[in-house]
Amino acid sequence: MRDEEKERQEFYFKVAALIGAEPKKGDRIQDKPEQKWHYGFSSYPESSAVVIHADSLRYAEQWHIGWREKTLEDGPDGSKLFVGWEVVSNWGDGGNGEWSKGVDQILLTDYAAVYVRSDYDRGCDWTVNFYWVESKDYQFGK
Repeated sequence: MRDEEKERQEFYFKVAALIGAEPKKGDRIQDKPEQKWHYGFSSYPESSAVVIHADSLRYAEQWHIGWREKTLEDGPDGSKLFVGWEVVSNWGDGGNGEWSKGVDQILLTDYAAVYVRSDYDRGCDWTVNFYWVESKDYQFGK
């Protein structure tokens, strides 16, 4: 018989082990043809007890003089626990600009923020996907 709480707890510790792989707050990451940067989990097929939801935020602007910039935020929301996130450059030419993490830590928190900015005198098109589980399912031992 499956122990769903134990499966969720094992998943929690796998996410916790990935926190150090997140970029530091404010580190500017320049767009390149790679186009996707992924941290944590977006799915977890090893257990049906782990149900991951997704919120997708997009910021797109046409060319203007200067920079186009925005912080894409999700939360704070005590019902969510972020287990993954992904930044996607929707332009394939490597000239979409840059992005940076707007908070110290996203994984295993209830607030996520990613700052995106175009190159000077360019438009931009960014998507940020935040992956989360219901925090009530991860209150172990309470």
